[in-house]
Amino acid sequence: KINVASFISDLLAEFSELAKTYKVALETHVTVESQVFMGNSPALERALVNIFVNACRYANAEAKQVTVTIKEVDAQLIFEIWNNGVPFFYIFKKNDEKLFFTENGSRNCNKKHYGLGLAFAKAVSFKHKGTLLLLNPPSGGAKVIFKIKLIKL
Repeated sequence: KINVASFISDLLAEFSELAKTYKVALETHVTVESQVFMGNSPALERALVNIFVNACRYANAEAKQVTVTIKEVDAQLIFEIWNNGVPFFYIFKKNDEKLFFTENGSRNCNKKHYGLGLAFAKAVSFKHKGTLLLLNPPSGGAKVIFKIKLIKL
């Protein structure tokens, strides 16, 4: 049983600290009405932190920006994490669920990257009857959408 307000508050506090560490301008938007849902809080937090850290690492080096939107739509809790960096390569979007898969290209930036974060996040979203999507918005950057079903008591 997860208290939605507490979970989101704790998550955003962690994101805020990580944004300071990575020197990222963080913008947040929250529109959620539900009060509680069933889920694995530590796994959800770890999955979302993995996504957020990736967004920070791959944000534009000149002016790092990350936007987090959390909303409730049709009995789903949706976390959208966008950064202003390089879009996802097609080959990466196609292989995002594979453990240890890394792309060869500019999002890798010659940094050590083992391909575990998004695969884990995708598995957590599936366990919560949701999905994980990688998008390249027309306005630029890269966006990860992490959706879970709001299983209420």
